[in-house]
Amino acid sequence: MTRKEGNKSVYSLWIFCEGKTERNYFAQLRAVDRIQGLQIRPVISEDKNIVGLVNYSIKYLEHNRDFLEGDSVVYVFDRDKNTNEDFKKAKEKLNDPNLQLILSNPCFEFWILSHFELYCKPMQPELLKVKLRKYMELYKKTKE
Repeated sequence: MTRKEGNKSVYSLWIFCEGKTERNYFAQLRAVDRIQGLQIRPVISEDKNIVGLVNYSIKYLEHNRDFLEGDSVVYVFDRDKNTNEDFKKAKEKLNDPNLQLILSNPCFEFWILSHFELYCKPMQPELLKVKLRKYMELYKKTKE
């Protein structure tokens, strides 16, 4: 979308994520919580490593005509699949304040579980899925 003087601006929030679970979550958020003036654009990458995700997004946005100055870009990724060195390398590539890393620790299911209960202790990814099924009986990773 083009931003023109005198019209309401429509900015995009580009969310680069590792998998279908995250993309489906943000696509649902976009459908349910329409925020005036903001377009949520979840993009999935085949690369599960945060450095690869950042590299993918740079190439993707260079060739995407919908990406405009002022748009925000965030990277949602699981901590359990990335080392501290990966995180450091990715952070070094992002020298723009409009680019932000969002870490799911240990994984994205913790984010979903937080909609239902406050849980402050460390938890293994498999236990997270069990707890999620308490609230979402049919929960299955990557299911819409």
